Amino acid sequence: MKNLEIKAYCKDIKKVEEILRSVNVEFLSDGFQRDIYYNVPKGNLKIRETNDCGDFLIWYKRRKKSEPKLSEYYIYHLSESKELKKFLEIALGEKIIVEKIRKVFKYKNVRIHLDRVKGLGNFIELEAVLSENEMDRESKRSLRFLIEKIGIKREDLIKNSYSEMFK
Repeated sequence: MKNLEIKAYCKDIKKVEEILRSVNVEFLSDGFQRDIYYNVPKGNLKIRETNDCGDFLIWYKRRKKSEPKLSEYYIYHLSESKELKKFLEIALGEKIIVEKIRKVFKYKNVRIHLDRVKGLGNFIELEAVLSENEMDRESKRSLRFLIEKIGIKREDLIKNSYSEMFK
């Protein structure tokens, strides 16, 4: 699967939530997530443990640039992650663990994440899910609308994943 995404520092999560409510976004979830990253030669591989919707094995890659970037990802829902975590730690080595409280909203085909990341601070992520034709106009339009409405500035944009920000 592919999406077009941005990540930015978020100075005031409550204000952003108010803005999101004003444009009638759909609230999807609120919960704790622990991402356990593993050493891999290409992209990023992690197990995401959640307190509300199960655990997932996620692989993704994206360019390291601050403006909207294309991301390719694959997600596999795990019925049980304990043995797989042990296997991956032995085979690949654990790189880092990132813990966060995440609120998830949806506007059209854009997922909006408001994150409180332990040790890093507050962030917003916008992920426009792309169709098979990839860069569809509606995805770009929705992403631009949210960036403008929320007031995300170019200097607030981040090019790295949370796991890379700890280095």
